[in-house]
Amino acid sequence: MRTTKKERTKLPKHLYQVRKRFAQWRQTHPPRARFSESLWSEAVTVAREYGHSLTARVLRLDYYSLKNRLTAPPTINTGKTRPNSFVEFIPSTTPSSECIIEMEDDDGGKMRITLKGGDIPDLALLSSSFWRKEA
Repeated sequence: MRTTKKERTKLPKHLYQVRKRFAQWRQTHPPRARFSESLWSEAVTVAREYGHSLTARVLRLDYYSLKNRLTAPPTINTGKTRPNSFVEFIPSTTPSSECIIEMEDDDGGKMRITLKGGDIPDLALLSSSFWRKEA
């Protein structure tokens, strides 16, 4: 989608730059592919500045998808996964199986459990003792 010089002068510079990034992305990805989160965050940023209707039209985005991202509470990405996730452990029935479980907390503490056949220790007790914070 080419724009004339007259159209470029009508668009705010920041919105025009984001439009160019979306156009470049569309040229290098298959049709109907999902946009990256960084592109979506740029779209949300310019939509907050210039309105979601104009932004959706200029960037050729679905109006309601953009509007939902504008009204959604912001997410904070710390770059770390949450260590409190639930993981189901299903033991193998073969006696020669081996399993390694590694845990790391936000402070850099690490715990590695290596299981080699035989009886399985109480993993819930081991992991809870690791995650428990001592005062």
